[in-house]
Amino acid sequence: MNNSTMPKLRFKIDPSKPIKLVNFVEIMEAGTDGIKRGPFGGALKKEIFVEEGFAVYEQQHAIYKKFDDVRYFIPSDKYQELISFRLQPGDIIMSCSGTIGKIALFPSNAKEGVINQALIRFRAKVGEVDNVYLRYLLESDYMQKNMTGKNPGSAIKNLISVSELKQIKVPLFPQDEQSKIASFFSLIDQKIESQQEKLRQVELLKKGIMKRILNREIEFKDENGHNYPDWNMKSFGEISKKVGPKNSKGGEYPVYSISNKFGFIPQSEQFEESRLEDLDKSSYKIVTKGQFAYNPARINVGSIGLMRLDEPVIVSSLYVCFELSEEMNNEFVNQYFKSDFFQREVLRNLEGSVREYLFYENFSNVNIYVPSFKEQQKIADCLILFDKKIEIEMRKLELLRQFKIGLMQQIFG
Repeated sequence: MNNSTMPKLRFKIDPSKPIKLVNFVEIMEAGTDGIKRGPFGGALKKEIFVEEGFAVYEQQHAIYKKFDDVRYFIPSDKYQELISFRLQPGDIIMSCSGTIGKIALFPSNAKEGVINQALIRFRAKVGEVDNVYLRYLLESDYMQKNMTGKNPGSAIKNLISVSELKQIKVPLFPQDEQSKIASFFSLIDQKIESQQEKLRQVELLKKGIMKRILNREIEFKDENGHNYPDWNMKSFGEISKKVGPKNSKGGEYPVYSISNKFGFIPQSEQFEESRLEDLDKSSYKIVTKGQFAYNPARINVGSIGLMRLDEPVIVSSLYVCFELSEEMNNEFVNQYFKSDFFQREVLRNLEGSVREYLFYENFSNVNIYVPSFKEQQKIADCLILFDKKIEIEMRKLELLRQFKIGLMQQIFG
């Protein structure tokens, strides 16, 4: 941040109180109290942990912003030894290993304790910096990019050294404006949390309806008001066949992956384009509209999808590809793949010791209760309505998040 990138958005305050651009260390408490990385891993070995005592805060607390679930505790003498790593209300913690850059404000009702080696603690200068303002500053795109190095071409985030972190230029707003900024973004976060809860409730409703349908507690009627025929249990070996010819001629097909959330997605959304250009794609498998593909190592977390695009795509040679027989409705089966029933069948048929897989030979043993084709269609139509509602709520949530990001960029740079 420099004078040409000063905040574009200001709250109405006394114009005689200017924004200062200062080194990050200048808004922190003096010495190591201001910025403190967690102790070396050897300082918190599992053999010293006790059932009750002082809490050891981990990366999960920064990621999920919840402090009531503590796994490890240390005795009083160890706490005194690690007292310089303790947390006090208003401190900010950030994950600095694995998932880097997640921020949380330590609340006043949390159990007294210390940070572990996967966290870094920030303590604002008392009387000059609002703790909540500091949290939002650290969450800003400007700070996140600066704290994780200046390597936009790299997919791996690495935290810069503490000495470099101290020298990052940051805006220091007047205190009354800091409070307004903190209150404003807290209000936006409340709206985001409310929207997240709406989304969660719709997802739970769909899950409950699906369970009742698959248990035949909810029954559909035909056009004459009569019940459909009974469901018959079949294996996927009976209703599907393995497909996926190799792209042996090196055709220029789009490269796709399978996401456990969205099904088929362009591989460029997971990896940088440059990483894909040099790949030999002749062993990749061709998938066409109406076929399914899944990652045999990740099907247990839902990485299976229905290909809906008109033009063929290619997927990793490791994927399993199959298509259904004519008696099956693709959309009905795709919904079944999202159910707890299917997950239980998957877990029952996984194989492997270190890492578990579900190749087609075992997938063909997975069972499904099959309604008539017309009832399959009605069930799919019903559940797709929930999917559309979920998509609407997800879009609302994403709009709120983008609104927040945009405002943070205007305020923090």
